[in-house]
Amino acid sequence: MKTNQDLRPLASIKMNRKNPHTAFILSILFGSYGMLYSTINGAIVMFFIHAAILLSTSGLGLLLSWPLGAIWAANAAKHPD
Repeated sequence: MKTNQDLRPLASIKMNRKNPHTAFILSILFGSYGMLYSTINGAIVMFFIHAAILLSTSGLGLLLSWPLGAIWAANAAKHPD
């Protein structure tokens, strides 16, 4: 006969869930620093992309890249790897 100790799970899985809405808002407010909430690698990539765009377009290109970074952050929070 099995006891309660025999029925315990062998391992537990802890999912690290992030809220996509929070990731989006943080990225809109803080840019690539806000992306650190959802994806560290993405935040590093977007930091350098934002820096290059800032220098090459005098900041005008950030009107496109900033929201794209926020969408990337929300997507990364929704689909963690």
